[in-house]
Amino acid sequence: MHGEAKATTGSGGLGSLPSSRLTKILQEKAELLKRQRQTAEQAYHQALEQAKLLETLGIPVPEAAERDAALQALVRKTDWEAVETQAKSFLDYLTKAAQAGFDGRRQELAELAERMSQYAVPLPADFSKALADAVAPTSGADWTPPLTALAGLLTILQAAENTFSQSLRARAQALAEWGGESAENLPGLDSRLRAALEPLREGHVPQALEQLGAVLTQELPKVVAKREGIRSEGAALLAAARDLGLPNDALERALRADAEASPVDWKSSASEVATAGAQVGEALRSRVASTLESLSATLESIREYGVDPTEALARLGELQGSVPTAAPGEVPRLLDTARAVTEEPVVGIVVFDPVTGAAFSADFSDIFVTVAASADGAGRTLSARLTLPTTPPRGMHAALMVDLDQIALLAF
Repeated sequence: MHGEAKATTGSGGLGSLPSSRLTKILQEKAELLKRQRQTAEQAYHQALEQAKLLETLGIPVPEAAERDAALQALVRKTDWEAVETQAKSFLDYLTKAAQAGFDGRRQELAELAERMSQYAVPLPADFSKALADAVAPTSGADWTPPLTALAGLLTILQAAENTFSQSLRARAQALAEWGGESAENLPGLDSRLRAALEPLREGHVPQALEQLGAVLTQELPKVVAKREGIRSEGAALLAAARDLGLPNDALERALRADAEASPVDWKSSASEVATAGAQVGEALRSRVASTLESLSATLESIREYGVDPTEALARLGELQGSVPTAAPGEVPRLLDTARAVTEEPVVGIVVFDPVTGAAFSADFSDIFVTVAASADGAGRTLSARLTLPTTPPRGMHAALMVDLDQIALLAF
């Protein structure tokens, strides 16, 4: 008959049921199986997510691989009830692992973040929020949110470390090229730089920079030589500027900054020294030209005392001709040479008493004392010739004649 249900018999049969009832039972069973599968898969995926987060954070979960393999086998068999049971057991195991290692790892990353901030490692705008989320107190039984927050902080710190390391290596390569290092030396340099920068992974920036500096100074001799040459020239310009009373603050600051700079920053710091030195050198050029004219006048003035300065004047003339075209760093050396040339005709300071025939040497500070002590009012005449040292008191360089209390001084 058309309106009667067919009986279901045999193993697993449901007996004689109407078709509508049978359909409903099958649907309910399918829904139950679906929910069971969803619950099992959710537990399984949650366990896998936590296991991955713990692995990322470096929190040990030694049984994770074995448990995961067992769960995959159950999934292939579609034994969802067993999958759910094993997944929940896996989660319990991971929760215990998280509880054991989370606080220690969170403290380590918080300290790493503090070190990177302290040493000005560039960090993204969302760093502060990520740090706050990661160090917030944990609450609830689900460890996924705090693990996710801590892993997010780790990702930011690792990215910052990589970016900073790349920046330092790029600056080191640019430094090598600036110094004129051979191209053959550059390919192997990067591997040595990477090894030197390993401490950055733990936020040990000073140690990394110290090791980086050691590699650069050992492996890049041309860079070291170029920087030392610039510093030497800058120091000479600074001394000459001080001697002649010229402004030199910018050069002094640049030399100080370069002395304190890490080797990876030498390209920038040494270039600042060169720029400031060139400015001082141009100011020196005009002053030295005037000084050399005064030195020529000084040499001319000693003719009357029986000294022939012709050869010295010729040499001084050559130096005067070199001043307009000399490089800034050469100007102080021209001045030093001119002073030496001017001093050569004069033997130093020799004070003598023509009456007694006594003679002795005296430095510039003693000459006035000597004059005062020897003037006895008896008509004695004291004579002296003086040229100051290569770096005399500012504004003083002369041939000096002493006749009792009278001092004739040619100064510039």
